[in-house]
Amino acid sequence: MRIMTEAYKDREYFIPLDARRSEGLYGRPLSSSQRRRIAQEALLEAGGDVVMAGHLEMVKTLQAGLTNWIGMYDMAGEEIPFSAEAVKAACEYDVDLMNSFAIRLKNIARYGDEEDEKN
Repeated sequence: MRIMTEAYKDREYFIPLDARRSEGLYGRPLSSSQRRRIAQEALLEAGGDVVMAGHLEMVKTLQAGLTNWIGMYDMAGEEIPFSAEAVKAACEYDVDLMNSFAIRLKNIARYGDEEDEKN
């Protein structure tokens, strides 16, 4: 099983979401200290509301770790360009999908392929 190590912490990874690799996420690992900072910021922003803090932590984690995505479309089939605002909107309206993305991002060593290997 692959685990993240310091030697690979600054690299970008592709997390495929389909077998053809036409849908996926690009991201960078988040260290434990980065994840704690995000959790603390979310709790402060939520005014101590732990439910709201959990949602904000997911949004902030994805915004901090994701660098791009491919193959994301709205219900009309229009491509959704990657941006921090698009991540936030997707977290509001498709929360379970985005939560699964956050889980994959937090486990990028197991779900992702190093981008340098592909080029």
